[in-house]
Amino acid sequence: MKLPAKSVVLDIQALQSPAHRDRGIARWVSEYIRALVARAPQVVGSLVTEPEFTTSTAMEPLFGLGLVKSNDCSRNPPIGMSDRFLFHVTSPYEYQPLDRVWPRYARDPRRTMTVVTLYDLIPLIYADNYLRDPQTRSWYHARTELVRNADLVLAISEATARDAIERLEIDPDRVVPVGTGVSHIFRPTMDSAGSLATARKGVLGLDPGYVMYTGGVDFRKNMEGLIAAYARLDYGLRRTHQLVITCRMLPDEERLYRGLAADLGVDRRVLFTNFVTDETLVALYQSASLFVFPSFYEGFGLPAAEALACGTPAVVSNCSSLPEIVKDPRMTFDPTDIDDIAGTIQRSLEDDGLQEAARIRSEEVLRDMTWDAVAERALSAYEQRWASWAPSNSTRSTYASRPRLALFTPWPPQPSGIADYSSRLVAALADSADVDVFVEGFKGVVQPTDPRIAVHEARAFEGLDALRGYDEVVYCMGNSEFHGFVYDALQRWPGVVLAHEVRFTGFYFWYSEEHELGKSWYRQTLLSQHRGLPAQTIDGGWLDPEAAESLGIWAVSELMAASTKFLVHSEWAANVARLAAPEQADKVGVVSFGYPPPLDKRRPEPGRVANFGMVSPVKQTDLFLQAAKLVLEKAPGATFAVVGEASPTYLDGLRTLAWSLGIADKVEFHPRLDMVAYSDELGRANCAVQLRASSNGETSAAVGDCLRHGVPTIVTAIGSGREYGDDVVLVVDRHGSAAELAHAIVRVLSEPSLADRMSAAALDFVAKRGFQRAAKELLDMVLAMDQFRITGAR
Repeated sequence: MKLPAKSVVLDIQALQSPAHRDRGIARWVSEYIRALVARAPQVVGSLVTEPEFTTSTAMEPLFGLGLVKSNDCSRNPPIGMSDRFLFHVTSPYEYQPLDRVWPRYARDPRRTMTVVTLYDLIPLIYADNYLRDPQTRSWYHARTELVRNADLVLAISEATARDAIERLEIDPDRVVPVGTGVSHIFRPTMDSAGSLATARKGVLGLDPGYVMYTGGVDFRKNMEGLIAAYARLDYGLRRTHQLVITCRMLPDEERLYRGLAADLGVDRRVLFTNFVTDETLVALYQSASLFVFPSFYEGFGLPAAEALACGTPAVVSNCSSLPEIVKDPRMTFDPTDIDDIAGTIQRSLEDDGLQEAARIRSEEVLRDMTWDAVAERALSAYEQRWASWAPSNSTRSTYASRPRLALFTPWPPQPSGIADYSSRLVAALADSADVDVFVEGFKGVVQPTDPRIAVHEARAFEGLDALRGYDEVVYCMGNSEFHGFVYDALQRWPGVVLAHEVRFTGFYFWYSEEHELGKSWYRQTLLSQHRGLPAQTIDGGWLDPEAAESLGIWAVSELMAASTKFLVHSEWAANVARLAAPEQADKVGVVSFGYPPPLDKRRPEPGRVANFGMVSPVKQTDLFLQAAKLVLEKAPGATFAVVGEASPTYLDGLRTLAWSLGIADKVEFHPRLDMVAYSDELGRANCAVQLRASSNGETSAAVGDCLRHGVPTIVTAIGSGREYGDDVVLVVDRHGSAAELAHAIVRVLSEPSLADRMSAAALDFVAKRGFQRAAKELLDMVLAMDQFRITGAR
């Protein structure tokens, strides 16, 4: 089926981007587009650029086509396009926001077919080298989802096509290897002496008969192995065959490789050219005795093809796509075996038969690896996929204006910190997205005054989803009785989980009680999520946090498995989640905890020390009281307050402890305060003590309350408490004594400069981490998933 006129839009920002404009991707894009336009000028409607990047010399040949236009990434397709069109993302892994790579106007499945070019999956294959940084990993996996869900994937080699099918599990019908062409400038020379003269003009110190490498500076390129193999060649060969390494290098990189050559005793026979012009590069290829490409992995391996096209024999690694280029097993080697590399180089230089085989392969490359052939295969793939492509009748928003989110969460007036947190988060999200909130217990729910936010009963979701087409569903999950409906919805409609904790033993116990599932269900649920845990360690009764911690029980893997993304508020919680469910580790991301604006209206009372938030054994309030007795020995005028709800039994025990310590007249207990009185207590505090015996992975809202009031705060070195920074909080050991805690309190009370610094740092910390930042990071994470819910699949 022929494509309609002006129905193809191609993104060409790879020709502009600092990451790719000087690399093989830019060459592929430029040559492919020129060949495609020459072959089928009637179907190409626009070549869209990135307005935030400057133009480049690689773009100049395209200007005369009259098709280059600046990309409007929001909602407007290029003028003059057909009603239905094909959008080709020629470089899906640009380190740009998603809208810059895949514009919003190109996401409507009712009118747009998405095509991507896949060059390789090397970062995925070598994730330990390339994707150790969580942010980079999140970005990369988001772009991989764009590839995975594209209507058509054009792979630049058979090996890359196999990777797409096997590693990304893409339907083979959607993956077409179109190959790569060799530019017309790479051709054998009829004037060997002239080519050598041109090469020597561009590269000082070049000797005839050299062995050549060109590529990037990367562990994967295996330049260390090449230099080591060269050092193992016979001395006579090294004397007549200089090693020439041609690639752009930073000074430190060049010093590293020069040092390696010197250590191996070949530094006088290894020449580093740094970057060279195309004219010099062609002459270098044409004049080399042998081209060596020792890469561990390539998406294609264009330099080897260019060398062959110039009539130069090429020996390459025996992995990934490289054997496709040379065809002859005798011209390949194991890149991990230095002796094999050296032996193959030596045989190739000495064996006239291999030289003749390389000449024949050179002719085949010139005949078969043309950009016209690439364009022909791609155009055929376009047309075949277009004929079978059925535009979706989805009513999903596709971000034509703003993304639509559904958010399941506890909501005021429920007595839950997450309910309050979510109400502030949604208010911030509404600046950039349309948000429908789904809650349980609709009667009496607080309706927001912001018209951009609507609150609905949870059971209304399915009908509203069909009508409105949410681009993503977000579940706010915590370890309490207020999240049963969130859990139930997640089982039916997978989505992004915003986990306020990573231990959910309390939630599962409550859920088993509420639904009368019994101890056996609770016990089996925990055991099923912790393979290898002895069954007798859990009897089905309530498992307190400290007991769960001692057994290494988190009960988080089921929620992670049901999620499409699992977001937490600290690196500590992220690491726990990854370790608890390693098979789900790629889903884990971190978004900042949101804080209300700082309140610098504190009037601290001298010597006033307070503890805030829920009062329970895990908060170590008894240790706080024991330390209070010791503080009073150093600061007799100090007073203490325990501000927060507690069970009557535990509160009575604390009162008894204070009486037994002889400090009952110095300690106030405030179990029930409204928000005004609670804020007043924060304003009175000269020091706050916020301890934990164990952590469920939460980021404490009570600590946040202290920080936003500028209260110098002491926290336990556990969980997210480690991540505030030494200038923001004073940290005490989780197993520390009352004496150690008392010492920290006395420091804050007796060192005004320390208290002032901590107060200022706390206010600054909160100011930089408001709900706008938290909302932006959350929305960025959601957008990074590429909104493939717009296909209607769930």
